Formats: sequence, C-alpha cells, structure tokens
Amino acid sequence: MRKNIWVMGMIMWLALPAMGQAVTFGETGTGTAGSTVNGYLMLCQFTCPADGTINRINLRVDYTNGSGRVAIYSNAGADQPGVLLAESASQGVSTGWNTFTVASTAVSNGATYWLAFQLNSSITGVRYYTDSNLNKQRYYNYAYAAFPANLSGSPPNGSLAARTCIYAFDVETPTPTLTASATATLSATISPTATITPTVTDTPTLTSTATPSDSPTRTVTTTTTPTGTITPTATITLTSTISPTFTISPTATVSPMVTATVLPASSLTSTPNLLAEVLLNGKQAMVFPNPARDEVRFLVHLDRAATLRLDLFNSNGERIAGLDAALPAGRGQVIQWDCRDVAPGVYHVRLLKDGQAWEKLKVAVVR
Repeated sequence: MRKNIWVMGMIMWLALPAMGQAVTFGETGTGTAGSTVNGYLMLCQFTCPADGTINRINLRVDYTNGSGRVAIYSNAGADQPGVLLAESASQGVSTGWNTFTVASTAVSNGATYWLAFQLNSSITGVRYYTDSNLNKQRYYNYAYAAFPANLSGSPPNGSLAARTCIYAFDVETPTPTLTASATATLSATISPTATITPTVTDTPTLTSTATPSDSPTRTVTTTTTPTGTITPTATITLTSTISPTFTISPTATVSPMVTATVLPASSLTSTPNLLAEVLLNGKQAMVFPNPARDEVRFLVHLDRAATLRLDLFNSNGERIAGLDAALPAGRGQVIQWDCRDVAPGVYHVRLLKDGQAWEKLKVAVVR
C-alpha cells in the first residue's frame, strides 16, 4: 500500500518588544513674557503625569538667533535638582519652538523632574509665564558648556517664581509588529512492505477408543496453530528541486594600440604565382593569409599591364609602407609584405592602378 505524508513547517510569529509609552510633560504654552538668560544654567521643575519615555525637549526661544542646549535632571528632594539623566548637543536656535534630541529616558508617573537649558547669546532669550504661587525655577551662574553630571550637592544661585516654556516629549511610539518566518513543506512517499513469517505448531492428541475386539483402535488428532510475524518496512522518497543561479562574466575585447613603424619599400616585393590565380577565383585583389603573422601576400589580377601603387596604413591613418610596381597583365601577380616588425593590429591597404583608385583591402597582423 502507498501513502503520501505531508510535513508542514511551522510558522513562527515574533513580536517585537514594545517601547515605553509616549508621554509629554512641562509647559507647552507660548508664554506671556520673554527674558535673556545668557551666562546661566536654568532649570524648571515639572511632575510627570504617566509612566513612559521621553527623547525630545522643546524650548520656546525669543528675540534673535544663537545656540542652545537642553537637559533633564532627576529631583534630589527639597526642590533641589539631582543627577543628569540626559542632555542634548549644542545646536543653533531661532525664534519660536526649537526641538532638541536627547537619549531615550524612562520617566515615572508622579515623579518630579527638572528640565534644564542654556543659551549662549546675550541677546537670545526664552518665553515664560510668571507664577507667584510656585517657586519652581532655579538658576546657576554657568558659562555655556556641557551640563554638570550632578547638581544635588550644588545649591542654586537663586530661584524664580516662573514657568519657562519648555517641555519634554517622545516621538511616535512604534507599534509592535509580527514577523512571520518562512514555511517549509516536505512531501514524502512511503511504500510499506510487510513480511510475514508463519510459524506452525503441531500439537498431536492421542485418543484411544476401547472396542470389544481383538485389536484396539488408535486415533491421532493434529492441531496446527499458525503464528505470523509482520515486519513492516517503509521507503521514504524525498524530492527536492534545485534552481541553479548562473553568473555570466562578460569578456572584454581590447583593441591593441598600434605603434607605426615605417618600413622601407624593399619589404614589399611582387612576383607572379600560379597559386594566386586559383585563390583569386574571379576577384581583382585579395590578401593571403589573413590574419597573418610574419608575411602577407597581396594577390592581384590585371587585365592589362599597369603600374600598381600599394600603400599600407595603421588604424590611426598613418602610412607605414608603400610600393610602386610595373606589372604585366595576368592573374598570378603576388606582392609580398614582410610584417614581422610591425605591431599587431588591423592595417588598411589602398591599391592604385595607373594613379587611379582601384581596390581597398584590410589585413590583420597577430602574434
């Protein structure tokens, strides 16, 4: 019996860990007044409304341009700033809200934090609200620089009944996503084979029947109990398909640079040849062999005696050899060129008959 078994790969969904929830705290209004704060480290106390994270701080700048820094501190108790939790780099600021990036920082519901800032220009200020009921702003005499790591042991130089327009917040919190792994499917064909090994057990039973006669009657009863052992074997055939990937590496053909070598006219000679008549086969001129290594033969057929002019040019159009020859009429004229001293490349041949353009040929020289 033949059975097909399908084995399905599991699909695993991975949930990305959720980040802390976004939270905003501080003064988000635009303020009712403005003031310059150059030469001071300013801090404003706020209470966080929920558990979450912050990674941005906005500061409302007034007056003209300059540079600024912001930070967040813990609370050391008794309305005293504590340890630096995160700070921004220095960046240019302009009138209006300015966003600074700080390291992602966890904050707790009901906890007190201090949002700090510095500005480096005497004509750059911030917007704020006066708050006579609260005394929640502190300042330190401080030259514009990176924020101190800990302020808990440094009493401020003063306090203000004001709320600067500064607030901390988080960018959009990513929603956890599910990622599915690949699903694998295997197909197996099982062909079970059963082997039965019968075992025969004979249990003879002897029964004697007494009958009044001179000889007893004996009956033998045989009981056969067959037992079989079934040994199943399974053949599993897995079929896989492999899709090969072929990478084709193109081969570039480079045309050699040809260096012109001027040869004397004596390197070109002309002789009659019967083989040339056969090779021409009705043509007026041809090159043999082509390509050539050491020697080239120009085969010509003249229907009348004529003066033949042969000029050779390299691929740059430079003339490298020439020959004038008065040849008789016939099909077996051969002009021979010794090309061993020229660079490999393609050469153009111009043939003039009695001063008139007659034939153009090409010959390749190889090494």
